Amino acid sequence: MRLLKLNFLVVFLVLALAGCSSTTLRDVWQSDEFRKGELQKMLVVGLSENVTHRLVFERDVSDSLKPLGVDAIASFTVLGKGEPNKEEVHEYVKTHNIPYVLVTYVDKVERNETYVPPDVSVVGGPYPYGRYPHGYYPSFNSMWGPGGTAIVSSPGYTKKTTNTILVTSIYDTDSGEIVWTANTATFQTKSVSKISQEVADVVWNNIHE
Repeated sequence: MRLLKLNFLVVFLVLALAGCSSTTLRDVWQSDEFRKGELQKMLVVGLSENVTHRLVFERDVSDSLKPLGVDAIASFTVLGKGEPNKEEVHEYVKTHNIPYVLVTYVDKVERNETYVPPDVSVVGGPYPYGRYPHGYYPSFNSMWGPGGTAIVSSPGYTKKTTNTILVTSIYDTDSGEIVWTANTATFQTKSVSKISQEVADVVWNNIHE
């Protein structure tokens, strides 16, 4: 009987999970008077104190929407790299006849810890039909006997997860009112570019025709 401690496997799985990313929709609201087909031209605005994050977000959201038929304009390309204020956005969209503005900001970051208890299991055992004939064996271990067992154990550990909650809203520039808004949660990612592309997909797929 052999005792196999798979600590390295546990560490590998935790690191693998930390590298995964998934953006999901939590809540969404849409005006009865607004439809996806109206989104032909739109200004994209990201609100963030981190200039790099904002520029990457606006660029990638715009690039994701353009192949879908939306003339999406990243605000930094027309208003500069500084975070735009309401007056600057209002003046630009009126001057250039842009009917909608998409605005996204980070609402909060949720950090959770979950304890995963230790696990012990027994694997292997005798081959049920006796020795394999003609010198061939059903498994590598059975070459040294009729079969064997091993205790596989993994220690308990604490799994930490992070969800980034974003609020994305689409404004009608004529009325100044919100016509679509949603909360999205992105699990475990440090890539702003990946978040941007996923948010664009979630937004587009959840606007009614």
